[in-house]
Amino acid sequence: MKELEKVDKRVQVYLEDVGYEKWAKVYSGNNRYSNMTSNVAESLNSVTMSIRQLPICTMLESLRALIQKWSWRNRNEANATSTRLTRKYEELLKKNYLLSVDLTVNPTNHILFEVLNGDKKNVVDLNAKSCSCKRFQMDEILCAHAIAVFQKCNIDPYEYCSVYYKKETMVAAYKETVYPVGNRDTWEVPQTVKSLIVNPPEGRIRVGRPKKRRCKASWERNGKTLKPIICGKCKQSGHNRRSCRNPVKND
Repeated sequence: MKELEKVDKRVQVYLEDVGYEKWAKVYSGNNRYSNMTSNVAESLNSVTMSIRQLPICTMLESLRALIQKWSWRNRNEANATSTRLTRKYEELLKKNYLLSVDLTVNPTNHILFEVLNGDKKNVVDLNAKSCSCKRFQMDEILCAHAIAVFQKCNIDPYEYCSVYYKKETMVAAYKETVYPVGNRDTWEVPQTVKSLIVNPPEGRIRVGRPKKRRCKASWERNGKTLKPIICGKCKQSGHNRRSCRNPVKND
């Protein structure tokens, strides 16, 4: 907050009024992974842009083939992992280990440990799996302070990492096979399905080209500054020349 105050005091006041739980992960009431972004939706939207223009059966088959490709690639990557954690979190653990080398650990008892980094102090609680820096309990992977304690006590650090970061979890996530459906003339369709009558969707078809862009959430729209509409006839804001109802002023 001190850094934000140097940039603009209004930002600090706004964030304090909104509430820390709305924008700071450490104060959030729910434990959730990483940050909230639309990156996944944008990536999926980009990949399937051309597929969505296909007829329904061709579109479904294209999506099935795409998921089959992703599943096969991720399964191979999971099985080829030689570390106990997945690649991303193994690298994060190594990074935190390097940061822990210069830390000093002062035991309080067999549960609480004080970790010194120059004039800064942090407390690690083994029973609570927590650190006063909040990283240990938020990310569920050892921070540099916790690693320093584990090194001193000769404890296996992998036992305190979240199961979601481990190799066996990734292998289990992609163990199922996405099977090909074969040619349509080889399908065994039940009679109950054949007898179904599928009518076209009800409702009026709108004029114009169907929109392709996804509907954005309110928090995405609010982040973009919109230029106000100015009428070219009366020079007032809120409408344009075509919808202007103000009387024309004679010069």
